[in-house]
Amino acid sequence: MAVGTLAMFAPGIVALLPALVAQRFDGNASITGLLFAAVATGAMLGAITSGWLGGLRRPGVVLLAALTLTFVIMIAFGLAPYAWLMLGLLVVVGYFESVQEVLRYTLIQQHTPGPLLGRVNGIWMAQEVGGVTVGSLVAGAYGAIWVASDAVIYFGLTLLVLSLICAVVLRSLVRVRGERPTAIPVS
Repeated sequence: MAVGTLAMFAPGIVALLPALVAQRFDGNASITGLLFAAVATGAMLGAITSGWLGGLRRPGVVLLAALTLTFVIMIAFGLAPYAWLMLGLLVVVGYFESVQEVLRYTLIQQHTPGPLLGRVNGIWMAQEVGGVTVGSLVAGAYGAIWVASDAVIYFGLTLLVLSLICAVVLRSLVRVRGERPTAIPVS
């Protein structure tokens, strides 16, 4: 859940997109629309190609790596001078966010006792629904302090540092082993 809480901030970057496009590209509405669509495109690609995630031996390590890479790419996005590069970076951010979602949900399903699964899924769902709003609030606060490009960079740096702390503190997540799915007979 701690990793999920941290990951919920990442989509907040969309709150800074209009200001960033205004700063770099004279408020070009087409670029703004493409940037908004880029994250969703990457997430769709991540979901479509997620089959390989089922066979991971160390899903916790992959989850933490995807989380950390998301924030590294977010920083690169803030530094990117060209719209095409920004688009590509946001597609990759969306891909890694999708990988994280699949892995977090899989780990919740595999490691939550049956009687608690409904409650834990409810908390997870609330976290997912509220995540963009909370992340946007935090990103917007950064945008109130710095110009949009700097706000994206500092937002990414803050999240990167927190993800590295998670990687050190959450040793049980690093040690978790993937479980092979068992076939359920269809009657």
